[in-house]
Amino acid sequence: MFLARPRGWRNQVWETDHVQAPVLVDVDGRARRPWITWFTDCATNAITGVAVTPVHPSRESVLSALRSAVLREDPYGPFGGLPEKVRVDRGKDFLSRTVTAAFDLLDVTVEDLPAYTPTSRALWRG
Repeated sequence: MFLARPRGWRNQVWETDHVQAPVLVDVDGRARRPWITWFTDCATNAITGVAVTPVHPSRESVLSALRSAVLREDPYGPFGGLPEKVRVDRGKDFLSRTVTAAFDLLDVTVEDLPAYTPTSRALWRG
């Protein structure tokens, strides 16, 4: 497979991204398409954490998804924990000082993938 990476082991590498859901929800009387931010474990393809927001994603949605990814007790588990590395695209929300400081506190390495190259995330876009 083109650009396939070795699967590795659980919590070795996570990838994260946002997607706008193809549904409309009522938010204060207005129809909106929510955004989903998630973390995926590359070895197991498990979604370790997720945040759904009614507005464009931001560092707050990244931190919320990260919190749900790291915590493993109810209602968050059983997947998750602490990854060794997280791959992110060059989005300003993923590379904000607040988010990178959170990764630093958790001793998680951040790999900043090249911009506009969806094939670099071969596990879920290739």
